[in-house]
Amino acid sequence: MPQPERAPWPFSLSVAPAPMLTETGLKNMTKYLKKQGLNGRSTEELNEYIASAESQQAMREMTPETEEEQAENIVMEAWYSDPPKRYELARQALEIDSQCSDAYLILAETVSSWRKQRRYFERALAASESKVAPFKEEMQNEDAQDENGPPSLYERIETRPWFRARVSVARNLLEGGWAEEAQAIFQDLLKWDPNDHLGVRYDLIPLFHDLGDYETLSRILDQFADDTTAFLAYERLWLALFRQQEDAIEYLNQAVEANPFMFDMMTGTMGDVHWTPYVRLSSPEEAVAYFSAASKWWLDNPELITWVVMHWPKK
Repeated sequence: MPQPERAPWPFSLSVAPAPMLTETGLKNMTKYLKKQGLNGRSTEELNEYIASAESQQAMREMTPETEEEQAENIVMEAWYSDPPKRYELARQALEIDSQCSDAYLILAETVSSWRKQRRYFERALAASESKVAPFKEEMQNEDAQDENGPPSLYERIETRPWFRARVSVARNLLEGGWAEEAQAIFQDLLKWDPNDHLGVRYDLIPLFHDLGDYETLSRILDQFADDTTAFLAYERLWLALFRQQEDAIEYLNQAVEANPFMFDMMTGTMGDVHWTPYVRLSSPEEAVAYFSAASKWWLDNPELITWVVMHWPKK
C-alpha cells in the first residue's frame, strides 16, 4: 500500500491556535457596548447601534486604558509577526502585564524541550484561569439550553486566551505520551464550547483510534454531522467499513463529494501538491493533509483501502 506524503501540518509556529484577526475588534466592541450601558439589549438593537457611523468611528478610535489592554494589543501583533520581532513583542507584553497568557504561549516556541514548553503552557493556563472563572460561573448558572443549543463559553471574547492555553497544555501532554489526560482536556473543552471553534475534534479522532474507542469516535462524528470536510467524511467512511455496515456505499459517495482526490492518495498516484498557508476544502492538499494524519489506521486495515478503490465511482 502507498505511504502518504507528509503534509506540512500544522502551519502555525505555535502549538496553540492563533487568535483570529477580528479578536481585537470584538474586544473593542464589547468594551464600547459596556461603556454605553447597552448590555442586556436585544440583538436587533445592538446590531443597529453598532452599525451606525458614529459607533464605528468610536470603536476604531478606542485606545488601551489599562496595562492588561496594552499587553493584549502588543501580543496580538506578536501573533502575526515573524521571529525575532514575534518574541520581542511577547516579552514586551509580559513586562507590561505578567499575566498576559498569550505571551507565554508564543515564548514556548523559543524552547525545544518538552518540559520547558510545558512550563510555559502551564503558566499561560494559570494566568488565564482567574480571568475566565467569572464567565464559567455565569454560564453554569444560566438556565437550560435555548433554541440555539447549549451555550458556548468561547463566545465570551475574554475567555479565548484560556481556550488557547488549555489546547496547548493538552497537545503538550499528548506529545509527552499522556494520551488519556490530553483526551480528558479536549473533551472538557467541547463541554465549554459545543461548537468547537478551535477544532479539538481533529485532535480527538486520532486519540480514539489509538485507544480503539470507536463508540466515542462514532458519537463525535454524529455530534459534528454538519462538518463535511474530508477529515470527517472519510472518518465516517472508515468507521462504516470497519463495522461492515451495509450502507458503506452511501458514506463513500459522501466522502467522494467531500474530496475526490483521496483516490489518488490511496492508489499512490497523487502528483506534486502546491502548499499554501491555508488548506482549501476539496483540494489535493486537503487529501494529503488528511491521509498523512489518518494513514496509520487505513494502512493497518489495507482491505478497507482495497474496498474503496474497487467501489470508487467511475470518473
